[in-house]
Amino acid sequence: MFFDIRSTADLQKMMKYVKEIAKESLVDTSKEVVDIVKEEIDKAVYSIPEGEYARTYDLRESMESFPLKDNGDEFEIDIMHNTTKIRSIPEDFIHGSLYWSPRNYSKFLARTVHDGLSGGLFGTASNLHWRQPKPYMDNSIDRLNKNKEHVKFMKRNLNKRGIMTD
Repeated sequence: MFFDIRSTADLQKMMKYVKEIAKESLVDTSKEVVDIVKEEIDKAVYSIPEGEYARTYDLRESMESFPLKDNGDEFEIDIMHNTTKIRSIPEDFIHGSLYWSPRNYSKFLARTVHDGLSGGLFGTASNLHWRQPKPYMDNSIDRLNKNKEHVKFMKRNLNKRGIMTD
C-alpha cells in the first residue's frame, strides 16, 4: 500500500495500518514459534522410550499461542501450555493418580516434566527418566536466541504483507 503523507492525519492513518500489519505478523510468528517448542518437546520428552505407559502427546498438543495483547505501541503474545488440553485419568495414572494429591495433575505436568520434579510414587532413584529434567522450554529459548528464528519469521511475515524489513 502506498501512502501520500501530507498531514498528521495521513501519518496517523499510515501508523494505524502498520500496527495492524505488525499484529497480524506477530500472530503468524507466534504460531511458528509454537512449532519450534513442539519440536523441542519431541526431542527432550518424546525421544525417550515409552516404557509401560501410553503416551497421550498432550504435553506437545497443549502448547499454543494465546491471543495478542495490545499495549498501545507494544504487542505481546504468550506461548504456553493450555492445561485444559491435558487430560487426566487418575485411575489409569494418566496425568494423575488416585494415590496422589491433587488427583488431576494436568496443571502441574509441564513444570514437572521440564524440571524433573516427579514425586516418589513410581520410584525415587534420581536416574529414573521421569525424575530427570527435560528442559524443552529452555532449549526452545536457547535455540531461538542462537538462530534468531523468531526474528526471521517476523521479518518474513512483515515482508509478505508489504512491509520490507531488509
